[in-house]
Amino acid sequence: MRLTFFVFISLLICNSITAQTKITLQGKVLDSVSQQPLSFSYVTLSGVTLGTVTNGDGEFVFNIPAEHADKKVIFSYLGYVRKVYPISELKQMNSLVVSLNEDVTLIGEVVIKPRKKISAKQLLKQVMKNIEQNYAQEPTLLEGYYRETVAENGAFISYADAVAQIHYAPYQEKSYKYSDYRVDALRSISSLSNSNMYNGRSLHRGHFHSQTTNQDQAKVIDSRSSKNLTKTDMYANIQAGPMGIFSKDYLKYKAAFFDDKKFKKFDFELGEVLMKGVGYVYVLSFRTHLTKEELEELEQKGRLRPFYKVARNKVLQGKIYVDRDNFAVLKFESSVPPEFKKYFCSYTTMNYKHFDYNLNI
Repeated sequence: MRLTFFVFISLLICNSITAQTKITLQGKVLDSVSQQPLSFSYVTLSGVTLGTVTNGDGEFVFNIPAEHADKKVIFSYLGYVRKVYPISELKQMNSLVVSLNEDVTLIGEVVIKPRKKISAKQLLKQVMKNIEQNYAQEPTLLEGYYRETVAENGAFISYADAVAQIHYAPYQEKSYKYSDYRVDALRSISSLSNSNMYNGRSLHRGHFHSQTTNQDQAKVIDSRSSKNLTKTDMYANIQAGPMGIFSKDYLKYKAAFFDDKKFKKFDFELGEVLMKGVGYVYVLSFRTHLTKEELEELEQKGRLRPFYKVARNKVLQGKIYVDRDNFAVLKFESSVPPEFKKYFCSYTTMNYKHFDYNLNI
């Protein structure tokens, strides 16, 4: 009888310890005004490299080791004011719903002087017309430092870097022909990382346009890479290597963005803004014609249909800053709208999706 009693007590103790090894938080992140779900919001643990993201419906499940029970959870989303709650407070909520407010910044009064009106299309035509006056017409030899990194829950887990020389061909007003572009071998991924492009762990270059011309060349003088310090078995690499950066030069490789066919796939809004050290400049905001509802309707007809639609369109949003006098592009920003990220890559065996794509040139 004593033996049976001892075993019973021991089991209770073991179960109690197991139950306290983790804390599970399950809830939803919404826009405080529209009450619409904020897809792909960040849910992270303060001071610790642990976190998760919400799904397409703004829902999340966050498992936290019990040792961090005294920590705080941070809820954040681009363009919104983040919120921070102690874990103890979140555990007491019957229905865990976090509402985030848009981050509105009040600015001083802006006086705009009257100028001749110009449409978005006219502005882009002027940008194209002045390319050869605003940019180098001779080959350029550059030497610099290049690094690609992979982060997991905010902490860098691997990197590869190099010192490279770049031979960069001149700009031209006309678009390049297909024969002008470099054609890589089928299995050549031109990456400093040691990872095969078919193992589901590569950031596929095809999504980001990584073509350069035959005249553009890179010479790696020296390179190195680190071991992967992942805690969740996330292994990934970035295709394209040093030349991948230059392939985002949309003024040079206009077929990727600045051509008539691509122009028709965006909605534009033209305005002006004060740029520090420059003065007032044109700012051309753009966003893809595609809608979330359109892709969801296609998904009902076949899982891959929305992916094919996205592949044929540039599902981007962003801003182009243009000098008002010589029509030179001063800055180019673009990213994938949150509601389209789930359709960016159909490769289901990847350890992670191409979650964020932000370009700032």
